[in-house]
Amino acid sequence: GGLFGIALAYPIGGALAKGLEGAAANVAAWLPSEGWRLTFVLIGVTGLSFVLLVLMLPEPRADGAFSKAARPEAQEPLLPYLKRSASFTVPLLASLVLLNVYANGYLMWLTPYFSRTHGWELPKIGQWLGISVLVAGIAGSLLGGWLTTTLTRRTGKDAAMRVSGGVLALLGPLAVLTPMAPNGDIAMLLVALQLTLAFCGSATMPTVLVNASPPHLRARFFATNLFLGQLVGAGMGPALFAAITDHVFHDQNKLYLSLSIGAAVVFVPLFGLLWKTTGQYQLALDRASSGQAPAPGRIQGE
Repeated sequence: GGLFGIALAYPIGGALAKGLEGAAANVAAWLPSEGWRLTFVLIGVTGLSFVLLVLMLPEPRADGAFSKAARPEAQEPLLPYLKRSASFTVPLLASLVLLNVYANGYLMWLTPYFSRTHGWELPKIGQWLGISVLVAGIAGSLLGGWLTTTLTRRTGKDAAMRVSGGVLALLGPLAVLTPMAPNGDIAMLLVALQLTLAFCGSATMPTVLVNASPPHLRARFFATNLFLGQLVGAGMGPALFAAITDHVFHDQNKLYLSLSIGAAVVFVPLFGLLWKTTGQYQLALDRASSGQAPAPGRIQGE
């Protein structure tokens, strides 16, 4: 659902932004005249209607699998577990925050990048980004799932972490080099390769989170990742690249340099965090399977 939504958002958003340019003057003077601003307003108002639809959804009935008798209240709560396993969980969660900075910053600035650097019109940008997301999203998601499943059968559950690390090791340099492409066609091809790797990683990282947490903490551990990723990652992502453009280069046409430098700023520490996480992943799996947290300072080399 998310994949098709993103794929449709680019061409629909581009067409709306182009079609609504100057249309607000015929409706109300206080509305923004720029097509892209009016598109945000229109989509935001439309999105409110989905809130009402969600509120109408019935709550699923419990089937007894999560009855009170099945809940291990005596096991360690989330916060003590995160604290005791901080040598693993902190770098893991921090790396996922940085991934959200990339996904919600770098990828969101691709539209103005193609417009400012390569002179593409919004409908063309939306069309090709939409196609790239759809094709790369399907290919990357299926590839990530297949690789993780195949390697897990052969080498064990730590395959998910190794696949994720390998994917990101390729994605980082590609993200740095893509904005330097000599023309828009080559840049779009490199973006498609990035998206393939990004969706491949998005298929494997949830497996890492689920496998590395005790069963009774999985939902809350996953929710912690979503909270930090959206609050910090999505909040900082767009601002990071905008700040480099505004305060380092003072030129909106240097966005391509901001994307390249910003990608390096994100992926260099990300590699370090993943290196630390990968080295301790198998020990975290062993602890998770027993429902225990690692003893302070002993998860590595125990």
